[in-house]
Amino acid sequence: MLIKNWRSVLLRALSMWAVYIATALQIAENAVPYVADHLPWWLPVGVLILSPIFRIISQGGLDADQQDNGKQAR
Repeated sequence: MLIKNWRSVLLRALSMWAVYIATALQIAENAVPYVADHLPWWLPVGVLILSPIFRIISQGGLDADQQDNGKQAR
């Protein structure tokens, strides 16, 4: 198994919560006709765009792999 505590990781990852919220918005938009009239089409897309941004923030930047190996980012 790649990650032993995968359930904990999925619950605590801010980037995954953005995906969960976007999914819930899409389901609400398609399941409840009243919501489709008041929910802008771009809102789930905007939340999904936040997902990689949250991931970069949580890992400490784009050069986090170089920092982990003891190398200084240039």
